[in-house]
Order: sequence, then C-alpha cells, then structure tokens
Amino acid sequence: MRVQYGNNQQDWTVNRRWLPWRPSRMPPKRASRNGSEPSLLTDMFGHNFLGALLTYLGVLVLVVLLVLLIAQRFVVLAVIPLVLVIRLFLPWFVVARRDDRPADVYYGKAQTWFAASRLIRTVEQEIRVTGAPASLTPAREPARRS
Repeated sequence: MRVQYGNNQQDWTVNRRWLPWRPSRMPPKRASRNGSEPSLLTDMFGHNFLGALLTYLGVLVLVVLLVLLIAQRFVVLAVIPLVLVIRLFLPWFVVARRDDRPADVYYGKAQTWFAASRLIRTVEQEIRVTGAPASLTPAREPARRS
C-alpha cells in the first residue's frame, strides 16, 4: 500500500511478507553462440534419430508422471486449503520502505495475518501523521538462512 506524508509527498510502501528477506531474482536466460535459442538435444547429440528416441522416451515418462499426478490430485486439492488456513496463523513480517530512499527500511513482526493487517493500518497512520513508522524498527534487510 502506498502512503504519502506531508506537502513534499514522500511516498512510502507498506506491505507484509511471508519471509523476512526479499526473494532473489531469477537469473537471465542464456543464449547460444549463433543467437538462436539453445536446444539441449542438438547441443548434446546433434543426431536426429537419437534426438527423436530421447523425445519419445521423454514423452513416455511424462505420460506416466501425468497419470500419477492425476491419481494424486484429490490429495493435493484437499491439502491446499488446509495449508492456506494454517498459514493465516503463522508469523508475518510487515515492511515499510521509503520510495525515494531505498535504504530507509523498517521491519516488524506480527503473529497472524489479521495482526499484520492491524499493524499495517497503524503504520500507515503513523506515516501520515509523523512521517516515520514508529511501530516498526529501522533495520537492514535480514540475512538469508542457508
């Protein structure tokens, strides 16, 4: 959520995260030497017969896996809502970040989704009134766990 403070319109972003750190970005795609998309089969073997054989074997494996996945779909469909409901009651991290100064980051921890919503509303109100989130602690981004 975006929050503005004062006449000079300082923009803040306040939101919640599942994890205390930012997720890493995906690495860029790698292109082949001649500029076209790389192909695993032609790079490894270069033969049409061997490539076709590997393709048929790959399709066979995918069909077997698809049958197994269809058989297990009912278990997965029953587990997903349960996991989401449980996740509502696990800790959430509230982050306030000033848009014009990326080093200004404030963190707080809430015990549930609903407590995080209340903390976000409180922080937004504090930013509108004083210009800084007093309920959160200024800190660097937490280190990743290995």
